[in-house]
Formats: sequence, structure tokens, C-alpha cells
Amino acid sequence: MSATAQQLYQQQLESIILAGEELNFRRAAARQGISEATLRRVIAAQEAKLGYALFQRAGRGLRLTPGGIEFLQHARRQLLRELSGAAKQAEQRPLLVGYSPHVNPALLVWLRRQYAIQRQSCRTLSLGSLEQAGLVRDGWLDAGLVLCPLAAVGVKIAPSFCEALQVALPARHALARAERPLEIAELRGLPMIGLAQHLHRPLAARFQQICRRHGLEPEIAGEALHISEAIAQVAAGKGFCFARGCDQRFAGPGAAFRPLAGTPAVILTGILFRHGAELPMLGEAISIA
Repeated sequence: MSATAQQLYQQQLESIILAGEELNFRRAAARQGISEATLRRVIAAQEAKLGYALFQRAGRGLRLTPGGIEFLQHARRQLLRELSGAAKQAEQRPLLVGYSPHVNPALLVWLRRQYAIQRQSCRTLSLGSLEQAGLVRDGWLDAGLVLCPLAAVGVKIAPSFCEALQVALPARHALARAERPLEIAELRGLPMIGLAQHLHRPLAARFQQICRRHGLEPEIAGEALHISEAIAQVAAGKGFCFARGCDQRFAGPGAAFRPLAGTPAVILTGILFRHGAELPMLGEAISIA
């Protein structure tokens, strides 16, 4: 495969991965810096090649089909192999950095800027947190961005980014119209839309911990595979969910975001790295609005 063909193949894999993260073709195209029409052509060509759909409509958004979920995992692994092989052949090896699909996209922009200051090229790749830990430990990745806490052997995690949680409510609910921060105790009696434990264990556990701390044991009205799906269920009036400010990009007219009162409940994102590694961006935790 020529260098040009290899680069095109990598871009196509990245298009599908980003579409799987955003579950919105317009946002995925914007993140990659291509047109939505181009991204749609890439996905249509891949679906024709595979013989099955990767995405299906879900209300105002998209969801991955079972085949799409499986192919997304394959695409991530394949892109890692492609980037690792290209890095070994390059005169100046780019740094390979993984990131959880749930981290704030603004953090990726910040990360690339930090490496640019060091005049170091950087390629990022969407991977699960535990998968990143193993790849960082074994030297396939230089670093990663993961949600904290994360139990992993052979690596270090430096909590580096702090994001305050908000609550997403059905827009017609009385609390959604409150012009003040909400107490978590005010959510008592409302069902909660959770995140699938097998896919989002740290985040799901964090949400449950916050509820228990305030004496809440909400009924779980459903589990979502992605935060955008959780917010869509909120918009449909099925309950509330916890989210971050950056997740408002998934909200339609049926969902309203409100800040939480008191000591803010936060989500920490950490930088994952090998023992002894020197990373220029490590430092005190940064608050992300």
C-alpha cells in the first residue's frame, strides 16, 4: 500500500470512529475537519463493503447497530496498528495518545496544543480506558486520557482535568424552569437514566456514589450505551441523568441542563502514562467549564 493510500485508509477509519463517538455525522465531520457529505460517503462505502449497516436512526440522533459496535472495536484496533507501523517508519516518530470516548473534546484540543508547544507531533486514538492502560504499559501508546478512578497495573494516572456535573431534566419538568442551581435531594422521586455498567463502569459508579451521598436511591428507568442516548431519553420525559457542560452538544429542545448547588460534584479525567515517563503537560488539575 502506498503512503497516500495508507493515509487515506487511516482517515476513513478515523471517520467511522468519530461518527461512532458523536452519533452525529455533522459533529463527527467537524471534529475531523471534513465535510459531512464526505463522511457520509465513507460510511456508505464501508457499509456496502461489509453488507450491513453500521448506524441506524434513533429519534433525532443515531445509534450503532450490533454490527456497528463490533466494527467500531475492529476499526480502533486497526487504526492503532496503522499508526504504530507508520510511527516506526517515520524519521521523527509522532507521539501516540489514546483517549476515552467520554472525555471532553476540548481536552484533545488542549493536549495537541501542549505537544505543539514542545514541537512534537501527536496522533490521538479513541480507545477504552482499560485497553489504553495495557497499551501504555506495553509501549504501544505514549499516554492516554481516561476517566478517574481507574484500577490498572504498571501505569500511573495523574488526575489533570476537573469538570463539574450538571443535571439534565425533561424541559417540561418544573425543576427545569428553576432559575437557580438545584439541590441533588430535589431529584428524589424522579427516575434516573443510567449508563450501561459494562461499558461505562467508572462513570456509572460515580453517578451512583453521588446519589447515595445525598440519600437518593433513584429508580433506574433505563441504561444508555452513550451519553447522547441518555439525554435523548431525558428529552422523551423518562427521567433525569447526570452530565457535563460539554454534553449539552447532544441536547435537543426536550432536555434542559441545570447546575447543581453546594460543593460541586465533579468528574476527573487523568493522564495515563508509564512509570518514569516525562510528559510536558503534567501538572495541577485544570478546571474545564
